Amino acid sequence: MDPIFISVTEAAERLGIGRSLAYRLVEEERLPSVTLGKRRMVPAAALVEWAARVTAGGVDALLSNGAGTRHSKRSREMVGSRGRA
Repeated sequence: MDPIFISVTEAAERLGIGRSLAYRLVEEERLPSVTLGKRRMVPAAALVEWAARVTAGGVDALLSNGAGTRHSKRSREMVGSRGRA
């Protein structure tokens, strides 16, 4: 049986993002999480929903927090240019 909750580190691995970015997304409440005891955990089902939002919204869905942005236009361009020829 698959676990219902996974660690933030495991969520980062499954999503193919860095651990610090995963923790930042959790801190900014853009990646759902719960605290179980002293551990911050991510509902495994939330990963599919998050990936769908990012895919639909592109880089802005990943970098903006809805109420504004903590990232400059240049940083969004840098992230958005990865993988482009």
